[in-house]
Amino acid sequence: MEELFDSRSILKSRPGNAGQACQPSDTLHRRAACGLVIGLALSVLVSGAFAGQTKWQAQEDAEFGLFGLPFEEVMDIEVISPTREAGQDVFTSPAAIYVITQEEIRRSGLDILPEWFRLSPGVHVGHINANTWGIAIRGLNAEFNNRLLVLIDGRSIYTPRFGGVDWDMHNLPLDIIDRIEVIRGPGGTLWGANAFDGVINIITKPASETQGSLFSAGGGSEHQASTVGRHGGRIGDDGHYRVYGMYDIYDDLKLSGGSDAADEWWSGRWGYRLDFGGDEDADRFTLQGDFNYNRRHTAPPFLVAPDKAEAYGTNVLGRWTRILDDDSELALQVYYDMTDRKGFIVEEERHVGDIEFQHTFVPAEGHRMVWGVGYRVDSDDVSDTALTEVGQPRKTRQTLSAFVQDSFYLSPDLLRLILGSKFERNQFTGFEYQPSARLVYTPDARHTFWGSISRAVRTPTRGEDDFISAGIVFPNKDLDSEELTAYELGYRYKPNRRFSLDLTLFANHYDDLINRSPADLTLRNLTDGEAHGVEIASCWQVNDKWRLVANYTFFDLELHGVNEIDEGAFPNNMASIRSFMDIGDKLELNSSLYYTDSVSRWAAPSGVRLDAGLVYRPGKNLEFSVVGQYLLDSQQGPEMTARNTSQMVEPQRAVFAHVTYKF
Repeated sequence: MEELFDSRSILKSRPGNAGQACQPSDTLHRRAACGLVIGLALSVLVSGAFAGQTKWQAQEDAEFGLFGLPFEEVMDIEVISPTREAGQDVFTSPAAIYVITQEEIRRSGLDILPEWFRLSPGVHVGHINANTWGIAIRGLNAEFNNRLLVLIDGRSIYTPRFGGVDWDMHNLPLDIIDRIEVIRGPGGTLWGANAFDGVINIITKPASETQGSLFSAGGGSEHQASTVGRHGGRIGDDGHYRVYGMYDIYDDLKLSGGSDAADEWWSGRWGYRLDFGGDEDADRFTLQGDFNYNRRHTAPPFLVAPDKAEAYGTNVLGRWTRILDDDSELALQVYYDMTDRKGFIVEEERHVGDIEFQHTFVPAEGHRMVWGVGYRVDSDDVSDTALTEVGQPRKTRQTLSAFVQDSFYLSPDLLRLILGSKFERNQFTGFEYQPSARLVYTPDARHTFWGSISRAVRTPTRGEDDFISAGIVFPNKDLDSEELTAYELGYRYKPNRRFSLDLTLFANHYDDLINRSPADLTLRNLTDGEAHGVEIASCWQVNDKWRLVANYTFFDLELHGVNEIDEGAFPNNMASIRSFMDIGDKLELNSSLYYTDSVSRWAAPSGVRLDAGLVYRPGKNLEFSVVGQYLLDSQQGPEMTARNTSQMVEPQRAVFAHVTYKF
């Protein structure tokens, strides 16, 4: 239980994609690039499947630890996000889940937390400027995306100000990451009203797995400086602790014309974790917390006083778990989170308190039930800025919630049904319910079929309720929640110990989406819509030194009402192929190729990104690495732009060198 909190043709383009975002020659570029990546991905799929049935079959007894796990165990990683129960493996999960492991992040060369999500299918990451990202699952991406729930060890990090995440405040050292569970599709049944399009659950390692000391340092052309220090030790017979600190400096990106965007920034973060109780103990306790600070320059066109913005925050979390027996356990989690953010868009001081209780047990043979209750309170003090006028500067909101879910077998070890719902009472829209039904069919160890029907809601945010933005967007205290009904079908195939395939089909129906009325510039529930798509993830262990990973996403959205331009807020096609290779015992060669279709809503053309890196380990505890990013172009086209601006900030070709020493 404690792991819960540590824990259209395929190339069809959307009309208008060749508008502002794409020059006439871009269409050919897009199709060629997309065809290249998808062709490579399909080659991986076909070759992997046939290879697994022929000459590689005789070698199935070999152990492959390329990711720190034998390959056959990758799909057996236990995850918590789909069901909130320990013991659920990826292969038989009743949801569209992708697990990003620490080793996959390390080999990718991606060097900051928001970029790590590129590794999952179905996730669009748009780098808006040096310190801002737009991140979305299955549609409607924006700088202030508010349809995604992100957790770090069970602590929700979204801000009620706009319902999304201030990504510049939430970097973490890679060394303490255990895994990232990415759930594509609604998770409101278990996680609540912000789990509209998906859930990202970032789970760090227990302190017992980060013993000893680590120091790493690096620098490069864009990520100019990075330092991380971490130390772990024991407390008595059954206690462990770790402390860490990190500091990073990032250079500014470039405008489309080649001049500096003046958006450089730097950040520091310090944290700790204490764990008491081991696997044999009935009671386990965790205490952890962080403090972070960053200072960032504002990017054009927002060159208004102040031209520098800063933020700091701190949090503390306590968690107690009691194991009652092999089938029953209790968990209680309490956390406090404080944020003080000063900038050109908003100035706020926010305090959040959250308490949650959960009970897992077996009420009858073949059943496994989990239920819980929670209470959350957040209080803020918000000031007017040059761009934002606040109606009520101080406000406190409370949310009461409960959930229940029963997982039971209709046929022993073959057919499993999961029914559940979340119930919430909030001060925006009152009572909300979010039910789901999921069915999993596992005929044998090589195949899993699953399907689901879910309802999710997104409640209005503090900003939608009370902020006047730049005199062109006005709030509305009578907004209803946005509603989503999602239908999903999934299939997983594991023919041998070298190859795996994960396929998901989905269809979404949206009601009461919130948009600005063209008549009076006031936010209203004016838009409905439908979306459908396909997501594919595959992995092929070519041999004991080489692994290929290929992902593909197709997404199509149709909106009715106002702001149909938002149909272009998510790419139609995304694809990636990653190669991780060991050369001997001391050298690694890793490379990643990403293709992203144009995002016409945010004036971003289609693009191909190539990253590559070398890692050298002269000894067990010493590692040197060098990574190149955006290697195909000295200045990559914009991935996204900020709302209400024509200024386009573009990522640049970059190199980063790094050394890590453990002692």
